[in-house]
Amino acid sequence: MTDDEEPSPGEEPDSLPGDAVDSNGRPTVVFHYNRERRLARAPENVQRAYREGYTPNKGFIKGLTANAGLKSILAVIVILCALIIFLTVTGTPGLITVGGVPVRAKAFSFEDKVYFTLTCEKSPKFSGKSISVSGSVQILDADGSVLDERPLTGLYTGSEQLLRAVLRDEGSASVRVLITAGDAKRELTVTVDRK
Repeated sequence: MTDDEEPSPGEEPDSLPGDAVDSNGRPTVVFHYNRERRLARAPENVQRAYREGYTPNKGFIKGLTANAGLKSILAVIVILCALIIFLTVTGTPGLITVGGVPVRAKAFSFEDKVYFTLTCEKSPKFSGKSISVSGSVQILDADGSVLDERPLTGLYTGSEQLLRAVLRDEGSASVRVLITAGDAKRELTVTVDRK
């Protein structure tokens, strides 16, 4: 560094005899940079960093927890992963409630037929009065055209009830069921499982 550069805060100036004076007659202060003196007065971690140079954090976890910002990002990632796992494990696909009756549907293909099951789930909140459950199962192709249709009927009493139908499989893509439970009507569509 040259003589005309300013020192860092906390550094005392080195005055030399014969320094220049300004227009008011006061001597101007000239700072001389002395790295060794600054390092001698620096804290131990600064001295060690100067001796060792830049040392990146070793390891994946240490890199993610190097400062407060990275720690908060890591916490958000962990929370989102836990939420995704929780929703995946506890979520029931194809579950809806129709007239107070929780129902879910599943359809799978075997040979040349589609087997459809409408499950009325067990409900601890059920009032005790039986509810008539009926439905119309329609098998749809990729364009949404109805290929085959079957009726479903049952009586829900609060315990698990299975309503099943077997339909012809002629290039089916999904199954739509129009459910009526009591006075309520809902529609539920599920894809045909071909595993």
